Amino acid sequence: FFFQAEDGIRDFCLSRGLGDVYKRQVYSNSKRLGILQYQDDKFQHFKTLTKSGKECSCMVYWEEKEWLVTGSISGKIDLWSLQSFELLSTIEIGKCIEQFRVVPQKKWLLSLNRPGYLSLLKFGENDLVKLCEIKCQNDHLRTAEYFVNRENGKGMLLTGSDEDDVDYNEAIFKLWEVQEDEKVELTLVKKLVVTENWIRDIKILY
Repeated sequence: FFFQAEDGIRDFCLSRGLGDVYKRQVYSNSKRLGILQYQDDKFQHFKTLTKSGKECSCMVYWEEKEWLVTGSISGKIDLWSLQSFELLSTIEIGKCIEQFRVVPQKKWLLSLNRPGYLSLLKFGENDLVKLCEIKCQNDHLRTAEYFVNRENGKGMLLTGSDEDDVDYNEAIFKLWEVQEDEKVELTLVKKLVVTENWIRDIKILY
């Protein structure tokens, strides 16, 4: 898989499609994790980050630092610099990583892992530091979204998961309060179960 970037590598959701500008894309396949460069009306291989990308299960780009984060089915998270194209750090989560969410205002990385775990990490100077981990359910954690409660100013995390069963479908929403004292902790404050539904994503509307 790959994501498209414009004017240098950017987050995939900000991409505006192809045009007459400088472009790069990060891609992963069985042969390599690498970067393509678009010029002269075609994509060309630009840089190989690692010679095998077969374990890469997800990736996300943090524009502020020009860092690429890749996750693997074996539970390894790699942090890459897309300025020097060097591997900055590796951290072991120990669980299959399915997707990432970046929380830019907190410099956090949310790692959604199978089965039903969420790992909260913080971007350091040149590495990732694990802050805490929660078990959401014995199921698939589909999405997570951080927001600030306007009434009390507290940080909140909303997670969505489901059973992914063809005979019995149950969507589970959980609301967590983020406590930031000497260490970061997540406390469950509310749970909502909706039967005969699946979850694919959550968007907080302000």
